[in-house]
Amino acid sequence: MRNTRRPPVDLAAAVPELAKLARVTVRLHPRPGKCARDQSKLGGEIIWPADEPWPHCEEHDCAYVSVLQLRQEDVPELGFKEGADVLQILWCPNDHEPSYVPSSRVFWRKRADIRDALRAMPVPGNHEEHYVPVPCVLNPERVTEFPSIRTLSKQLSSTIKSSPALKRTADADPDWTHGDAGVLYQYWLSVAPGTKVNGYPKWIQDPDPPQCSCEKHMEYLLTIDSDECDGGTWGRWLPQEDRHLWAGKNPDARLRATQPTELLLGDCGNIHYFICRSCKGWPVSTVFQCS
Repeated sequence: MRNTRRPPVDLAAAVPELAKLARVTVRLHPRPGKCARDQSKLGGEIIWPADEPWPHCEEHDCAYVSVLQLRQEDVPELGFKEGADVLQILWCPNDHEPSYVPSSRVFWRKRADIRDALRAMPVPGNHEEHYVPVPCVLNPERVTEFPSIRTLSKQLSSTIKSSPALKRTADADPDWTHGDAGVLYQYWLSVAPGTKVNGYPKWIQDPDPPQCSCEKHMEYLLTIDSDECDGGTWGRWLPQEDRHLWAGKNPDARLRATQPTELLLGDCGNIHYFICRSCKGWPVSTVFQCS
């Protein structure tokens, strides 16, 4: 289990205008470990029909690798296709234009339909090592979050920055050393970092939500992140069970806490997945950002 520290201030009470914008995200908290093929996991061996070809990238002559498998009973908030109870994300572990990150493919399945499962995943071959995640078990946790300050109106942003309750918290919390109420909101009180499902995307650069070919805005689905948190966000978002690793100030221990998957997407970036449930097949688009 992994448990996020409670927010140091009741944000909806401090800034009532934010109450209606609250969303629940499912922080997946991947940590190194192995489990059965049909379990929810990041990386490692997944359940795959033996009679279905494993995806292969012709450009790099490389087999795709498993990245994320989610079961409906573990993360029902994802919203599964009718008749499906598992989502699988695989990607080619090489740079692809135009973003120079892995190219993803998404699969929806019903586990009971896989009567003869593939016994061994193909070896990827030519690949970038930091695009192949360490096999991890998941520790889903529901947390309330709020929009990035970059997506709010100027008036609401100003209200947040001038909030007496947030100012007091920024001055008083011993783990907070990064600035005023607006920065406190952005780092600690708004969008959760890390690999997660639903809620809000944590934009590193300017917000860039994609539009489907049907001209509708796509719905945010999930994020695969290089980090669980960083030097600005650890005080709130590093789980309670891992805080001793940060406090010890051992660089290797900190990396185990903040980069347990050993993924490195650009400069500690993330890939957001968006979906259009209005179109046949539920097309998915990705948005990569890094610092």
